[in-house]
Amino acid sequence: AISRYGVGYDRVDLAAAEKQGIVVTNTPGVNAEAVGELAFGMMMSLSRSLTMLDASTKRNGWIRCTGKELYGKKIGIVGLGAIGKVVARCSGGFAMEVLAYDPYMNESYAAEHGIKSVSFEELIAQCDYISMHLPLNDQTYHMINKETFSKMKDGVILVNTSRGDLIRTQDLIDGLLAKKFGGVGLDVYDEEGGVFYEDCSNDIMEDSNLARLTTFPNVLVTSHMGFFTREAVEAIADVTLRNADAVRKQEKLDNAV
Repeated sequence: AISRYGVGYDRVDLAAAEKQGIVVTNTPGVNAEAVGELAFGMMMSLSRSLTMLDASTKRNGWIRCTGKELYGKKIGIVGLGAIGKVVARCSGGFAMEVLAYDPYMNESYAAEHGIKSVSFEELIAQCDYISMHLPLNDQTYHMINKETFSKMKDGVILVNTSRGDLIRTQDLIDGLLAKKFGGVGLDVYDEEGGVFYEDCSNDIMEDSNLARLTTFPNVLVTSHMGFFTREAVEAIADVTLRNADAVRKQEKLDNAV
């Protein structure tokens, strides 16, 4: 068995596992609160430039920049799964108008919770905030690119806490240079690791797209740590072990990929 510690399984060769008779499991929904709260926290921070103001004030600066309120704005949630639903719930607390796109939309859930189900094209064109919560596959790879950026509102705030390759990074950098975005929050990247490890060379840091992204004051980056809360880490570990044990005992599997 391959018991994945987490939701994503794009690093597992599912075809090879199936051919070898290897069961693959994951932990869907267990990290939803942690990742959803991080995504919404990023939107709040970017709306008021908190990280930039924090750094400036600690250097004895006294900058006052005009932010924007989340109240009453339109938020687009791309992927209304467990994590997307957490973001939608948080958005309701700020009286935001919630739009959502999901290729497998639960229309009854959306209607019950006041979420407007729209096409992907409608969402990117209308929303002031866009939060990404889709898995990575052939259909979602680089779905956010220069073409989709061109259809978004100027000053849009974009957050991605799902998979780095949903966004074409070079196009994102070009958009930042063109001042398309009010802010960008990223916890995931198309190339991960190097910049955040102490033993990486300066050349790797200087040449990476991630290093280039960190030069923009309106970009907030974290180290793929969306589910790292005490509650989520303990719950994911528990489910991961229970999944493996269920395979060993040949019991019913709730989380088989």
